[in-house]
Amino acid sequence: MTSAWFEEDTRVSETLAYDFVNSPCIRVDVGTDTEMKSFTGSILPVISDSSARERDTEEGIEKYQQEEFDGEYGHENEDIITVNQAQDQFLALSKLYVLAEQLLDGTTKNAAFAALAAHAKDADFTILPNEASVYVIYEGKTDGNKARQWLIDLYVDHGGTRAFGSSELGYQSEFIADVADGLLATRIKPGFHEHLRDQLKFAEGMLQKDADDLAGAKDSIRTRDYQIEQLQKEVKKLRRST
Repeated sequence: MTSAWFEEDTRVSETLAYDFVNSPCIRVDVGTDTEMKSFTGSILPVISDSSARERDTEEGIEKYQQEEFDGEYGHENEDIITVNQAQDQFLALSKLYVLAEQLLDGTTKNAAFAALAAHAKDADFTILPNEASVYVIYEGKTDGNKARQWLIDLYVDHGGTRAFGSSELGYQSEFIADVADGLLATRIKPGFHEHLRDQLKFAEGMLQKDADDLAGAKDSIRTRDYQIEQLQKEVKKLRRST
């Protein structure tokens, strides 16, 4: 069982997206023709009051200049921000996936699923969809659905029961049962220990054979050294006699 879904990543990279704008804001168009709606958002980092005050000092100014040069900005509670952003993305994609299937939009559904898989991979499978995303997919999908199975495989392969954390009660009971079944299915099957013991005995036998061969080789070397030593003695005797 594996959660490595090899789907084409249809998302637009940040580099390509930012190439279309030359301002601190980005516009997102949703829909087409008369149904289109536009939204504008800032792409600059949010700077807290404390961070702003820090930049009034000489050290703060140097740090700010370095951040500008590197294109990287420090955030308070950066790990929390990253996790929250990841979960928001999982939730949005889950809703899009369910909506696309309800509308029989196969193209969007496949793109949303590919984005879900890619998003999990981007996080190196350290951040898994939380109870909110699980609820959306489980409530909107039927048994055996690809997204459902992907969630199960994701938790079995990369999370286990510890992935539920303190929010276990927030997860769908059906999902918890599915993950438990998946974990049980991946346990060592009957007969595996016997097979492993046989393999171990075979390996021990091979090691013993190698040890015996090595001991035999050492004996041969000692015998040869003794023979050489005797020959050298005979040569010395012959030289003295002449």
